[in-house]
Amino acid sequence: MLPQIRAISFTNFRNNATQEINYVSTHQAHLWIMKHGVPVASVISMRDEDVLSRIHGRNMGEMMARMEVDQARVKEAMITSKEYLKYEVVGQEWTYPVLGLNVG
Repeated sequence: MLPQIRAISFTNFRNNATQEINYVSTHQAHLWIMKHGVPVASVISMRDEDVLSRIHGRNMGEMMARMEVDQARVKEAMITSKEYLKYEVVGQEWTYPVLGLNVG
């Protein structure tokens, strides 16, 4: 049996996200999120995600581990960038040599 598909605007999804996600999980349905009448995202049930992960050759545990690594990298990058902001960068005046003049 094919899942039900409901298309809603992004604004409607933002305002009613809890009810819409409950609809997806309860009815094993798909939710298409539209912007200006064009589908831009889809919300699917975890049962359907399992099917997709098998097709793509990934499992949820692997994807969660990758997300945790990415999150740790972003956190470290933010800490590092804050460390660099502590240092004042002082420029040096540069003098360029005059080329092509014979002095003598």
